[in-house]
Amino acid sequence: MNSKGTRRVWTLKKDSSYKLVIWFKDQEHSSTFYSFDWQHRYARIYDPSLGLKRLQAQILKYGVRAGFAIIYEITTNKAIHHYYEGEPCTKALL
Repeated sequence: MNSKGTRRVWTLKKDSSYKLVIWFKDQEHSSTFYSFDWQHRYARIYDPSLGLKRLQAQILKYGVRAGFAIIYEITTNKAIHHYYEGEPCTKALL
């Protein structure tokens, strides 16, 4: 809490550890999703592994509708997981 007694609010683009970029088969553009690394907006506990699990669940939700999906670590901007049609794949397939 700051001196006025209000808590800090987590924001997606600023405080997320990972981002997911999905290229859907029926669209020409990609969609970007950011990890939700906390239980609620004012949570004190920040858990990046929770956000990564949620992004992987999002990929399974879209399944075959998603062509390619890549999860990036935001701090280094490196791809850490690759998916094709909801299934993990190697970088060579991309």
